[in-house]
Amino acid sequence: MGRIKDELNAEVHKRLPQLNDEQHKIFDIIMNAVEHDDPLILFIDAKQGRGKTFLMNTVIPALCSQG
Repeated sequence: MGRIKDELNAEVHKRLPQLNDEQHKIFDIIMNAVEHDDPLILFIDAKQGRGKTFLMNTVIPALCSQG
């Protein structure tokens, strides 16, 4: 299990510098809510090509690596 978490963390650290300011803000909001066990309902809406999938492909491994 440790190896999988290491791989997930590596993926997150590779992607984080590629997030733009808005993506990074949303990433931080999600991670803070999880860290503080706060409920969060979030709707991410933007035109195609704005990085929604890239953002979620960064958030998901970040959450999974936390167990």
